[in-house]
This record gives sequence, C-alpha cells and structure tokens, in this order.
Amino acid sequence: MPIDRGNTLRKPYGNINESKGKFLELLEFCYDVLAGIERPQQFQDEKWNSCPTKLVDNAILYTDL
Repeated sequence: MPIDRGNTLRKPYGNINESKGKFLELLEFCYDVLAGIERPQQFQDEKWNSCPTKLVDNAILYTDL
C-alpha cells in the first residue's frame, strides 16, 4: 500500500511525518479492511484500483475519517 504523506498519513494521523511504524500500522489496517470485504478483487480496475491494497488506499483518500 503506498503512503502518500500529503493524503494517506494526513487522514488517519493528522500529520505528514513519515515513519516505518506508521506504514506497517496502515498496512495491517488495510488487510483488516480487506478481510471484511467479500471478494475485494471485484472492485479492481485498470486505472485507479489496480490491486486490493490500492482499493483501501483510495477509500482512505476519499473518505472523511
């Protein structure tokens, strides 16, 4: 899962400080979310949602937490 410090870190953490710990925490969160979706690959496409982890990344980007 990519971490965009201007978006992905700002949404859940309220800052843009990068760290390995935050990446691992977000990755674990991503897999928890995916575990709750039946067949997440059905939402994949050739453009923005190219893999399951990108689905979650995009959801974080476009959702108010």
